[in-house]
Amino acid sequence: MSVTTGALLLHLTAAALAPASTLFPQDTLAVTRGAEAVLSPEPGTAPSEWNDERVLLIIQAAIAARRHAFSDSSLLNFEADAEGYIYLLTDIEGQERLIRADQVALRIAWQAPGNLTQTILGRRSDRRLPSRIRYHVDHLAVTIDNFGDVIRVGEGDEVRGVLHPVARAATRFYEYRLADSTEIRFQGGRARIYEIEVRPTRFDRSGIIGTLYIDRDTWAVARMAFTFTPTSYVDPRLTGLDIDISNALWEGRYWLPVLQIVDVRRASRWLSFPISATIRTEHHIGPYRINGNLTEPVPRGEKISSVARSELETYDEWRRDLLDGPLGEADTAAIDMEEIRAKAREIVGRRVVPTGRLRVWIDGVSSLARGRRAEGFLAGAGGEYALPRGSVRAWVGYPFGTDVPELLVAFDRDIGSSRLRVEGYSQRLTDVGPFQAAAGLVSSFSLAIKGEDFMDPYFRDGVRATLFFPLLGNTSSVSAGWENQESATLATGVSDARPVRSIRDGGLASVTVLLRPQLGELLGAGLSARFEAEAGVIDDGYARWIFGVALDGQKPGAPWAWKAEVGGALAAGTLPAQRLVLLGGRHTVPGYPFRPWGGDQGFLVRLLGSRQVLGRWLNVRAFATAGWVGVTSVSAEAAERFGATRSDGLRPSLGVGIGFLNDALRVDVGRGLDDGVWEWMISVNPDLWPML
Repeated sequence: MSVTTGALLLHLTAAALAPASTLFPQDTLAVTRGAEAVLSPEPGTAPSEWNDERVLLIIQAAIAARRHAFSDSSLLNFEADAEGYIYLLTDIEGQERLIRADQVALRIAWQAPGNLTQTILGRRSDRRLPSRIRYHVDHLAVTIDNFGDVIRVGEGDEVRGVLHPVARAATRFYEYRLADSTEIRFQGGRARIYEIEVRPTRFDRSGIIGTLYIDRDTWAVARMAFTFTPTSYVDPRLTGLDIDISNALWEGRYWLPVLQIVDVRRASRWLSFPISATIRTEHHIGPYRINGNLTEPVPRGEKISSVARSELETYDEWRRDLLDGPLGEADTAAIDMEEIRAKAREIVGRRVVPTGRLRVWIDGVSSLARGRRAEGFLAGAGGEYALPRGSVRAWVGYPFGTDVPELLVAFDRDIGSSRLRVEGYSQRLTDVGPFQAAAGLVSSFSLAIKGEDFMDPYFRDGVRATLFFPLLGNTSSVSAGWENQESATLATGVSDARPVRSIRDGGLASVTVLLRPQLGELLGAGLSARFEAEAGVIDDGYARWIFGVALDGQKPGAPWAWKAEVGGALAAGTLPAQRLVLLGGRHTVPGYPFRPWGGDQGFLVRLLGSRQVLGRWLNVRAFATAGWVGVTSVSAEAAERFGATRSDGLRPSLGVGIGFLNDALRVDVGRGLDDGVWEWMISVNPDLWPML
């Protein structure tokens, strides 16, 4: 049995032709009312207008064809195998992290006129962090025939009652525009596809926004890539639901699904927090066995079932690994779902989409309440109001140790797949860093217990514009701004605390580029990188570069895990104290005093190995670190002002520890090997720091 696969070629090998603009009398198609439609566009013309005669004739033809099963009444039955990935991901400040990975193996059987069974034959999973989620059964299975006339997702708990754009009554509810005509070529033939944009006539109703790809010969839907209007979501926690279903042409006449991707994004209805959850599924379907003898009879209706748990666990015919699914652009051939969202924004154009309600905004737990040496105790509150393609946020915090409020106002605007943020702030407490030493919540507890908050603070007033953009599976940014920066002092009521070191006060104008690409695999481990470049002027000019590479050797189901990180920094010009590279102590080189070394050159390496003892609930750990800092004329004055020195060679340390709750909570002890000390550390996983 042969297959002429057109689905993935829609993504990879499409040769763009000119959009349709005129009708050719020699090409006709009979639709329900006997109308005639043109198939071939004239080159060099612009896309059609919304709901013009040409696009409506194509849609009417697609509606008529869809009345037959899979657009061809000669299709009697088929069987197919499928493998699916179901990933639970969390997004913390633009960085996706895997919480749980599931993989399912399916056997699909269909028989005319519309009887369908899907049987789960195998299932395996890996949990990176604790989770109690129960997936809807249709997230585990495959959508056949691009949904019915009414689209339903999440067993109706997420989306229900949304009219399909090629259902019988769809032309009274949707607007269509012929955007392009694309020819795909493959071994043994070719197919011409019409690319049609679709949107509801009213955006205050349930409906889809996206793109249909219609085959000109069969008028079948070759692909659908779309999202929904906000009013479509039944679950108020949903912030987005994006679907991409690609079909392939089998035996030259049957368009059947081969790739299905769904993104379900959730966040709190009343709370805006720098963390959100995504359920991302990707199913690969095929090969198909068409119009043959079925392995088992197909009962009437549609049914999704599973074999016994013991059989699920012993299934061993997997064609792909558990983590071969959609973890990022570098890990999958599937379309980036952000492109669907960007396309939807383009299709909406100037039309107004209803926005969400006012929500409480928390930029991490520490924006509600925290303790710092330079502030004392601070209580804060913020709010966010959603706008078309963006939002406005405001936050105010009152530190009882200084009696000077901290303020922040930010405006976000979506620009295609990127986001522009313009913000203004006053008395913004900032750590010199540049390597964060502890989560905000840990800093507060530590200050209350032993007078140490693991930071070197100063205050900023200013404005900044930042453009966030996707790059190789992660979010990167470029920003520019002006700030007035001033030294902090020990706050009223804070006693027995480490003194606050002074910076170089004054106005600073700067430009910063931050790149955080995911680079695939190296030595069997996930490879990621970070590069930050900053140029600024505060009296004199300076430039600073910080770079790092990380290898993460954690494998699903494996009791052993390891991680290696290498980073460095270099500066030029005249470096102010607030841009020194500080090392020493907690989270950089444990077993030494906190940040005694600072300069314009630095190097840090960290190695970690862990072994599960009680599954993912308890592990034992060992780590080794080493750091070096150099001082040249670039930073000599700043280092003296700040009270920092060079490290006088490479400073190493070793340590051991235990991790609890899937390594979310850690207890470590480290020893500096060059005139160092023993240091006990209670911490949380760095992946969780942005939310704390």
